[in-house]
Amino acid sequence: MTEPTEVAIVTDLTAALTEPQVALLRVIAEPAFSRRVRPKWRYVETEMRRLGYRGPEVIKTLPIAGARQIVGPSYSTVWYDRHNLQPQSEVFLTMAATLHLPEYSDAGVGFMSFLRACARKIHEAPNDPVKLIDPRIDAAELRTDFGLDEEFIALLPMILQHEPFNIATRVEIPTESSNWAIAIDQHVLDYEDMTELRQYVEHVTETIDREISYLDFSGPIYAGSNFIGVAAQESTTAEVDTKPDSSNNYVSSRITESLKAKSEASSFDLDKLLRLTSELNQNFAQRNPYACHALLRTILDHIPPIFGQRNFDAVAANHSWSRSDKKYIKFLAEFRGQADDVLHRQIGSSPSFIEMEDLPPRARVNALMAEVLRLL
Repeated sequence: MTEPTEVAIVTDLTAALTEPQVALLRVIAEPAFSRRVRPKWRYVETEMRRLGYRGPEVIKTLPIAGARQIVGPSYSTVWYDRHNLQPQSEVFLTMAATLHLPEYSDAGVGFMSFLRACARKIHEAPNDPVKLIDPRIDAAELRTDFGLDEEFIALLPMILQHEPFNIATRVEIPTESSNWAIAIDQHVLDYEDMTELRQYVEHVTETIDREISYLDFSGPIYAGSNFIGVAAQESTTAEVDTKPDSSNNYVSSRITESLKAKSEASSFDLDKLLRLTSELNQNFAQRNPYACHALLRTILDHIPPIFGQRNFDAVAANHSWSRSDKKYIKFLAEFRGQADDVLHRQIGSSPSFIEMEDLPPRARVNALMAEVLRLL
């Protein structure tokens, strides 16, 4: 009999690590900081073997904040593909790792200085009642105005790809220049009063804990179109929950309820979005694939202003997504073409083969809707 799959747990990323765990971080850190590269897993595994450790076993013991399954946001000391780690897979440290590596503590100091510099740029940026102006900061400013270390500045664009929340909405790296620039997310102000990296890591952990509560882990979990298991659920005989089973929902009931709670205070009118998600869930439960395609396509076209964008392609390209979520959103952007085909292909002599299984996996849609909820 298979053990239930563990889905989500929040762990203290600041707690002391074991000797093998610290060794793993050091193996990844050396090429990352000295050569500014993400080492391949084969390199990491080989170096760990030379130190007397089994890399695949050690990496699985690292603490993780958030989801351990495919669904939902997560954060750890190391970024890697937890679901399909291959010899050619890249691995990289997050800023949480430097809490456990004293020799790289200067990177943590530099990162916190960078966050405060971004907050200052937001306060100094012009504000227009009509035009949205994204405050920007570039490598030259960090070098001359804020005195950040040159090596850390060069590494920063790579670091930002693996920090999960609220720093950059866009990173611009010219091909013929080292003077990269970022558009700063307004939520970076959450960090402006923090002086220690530990505070940042604890805040990220708390944020993930809150975000994970919006996602519905009941029912089946899919990777792409492949069924991989059922989320673990606690059972109790003490009381029976009489609420409708949410496993038939396509958009998590926790997200839709949270949208309703935010509707009155939001500057956006959420009535249409709430109606669209409700109808999408109803048609998903009734297994109406054409209606689901049409409704999901409409939702993707409806929400870009919440991200400060004009269309969903811009949402996918310009918003600051985590690495996993970026793959989800790219998939949803590509789905729009499929939905267009479903909606506009005219009748012919060939039969249609559109089925419910052709919809994007729920995890991808819920990741998008959780970000909508965060931005409101």
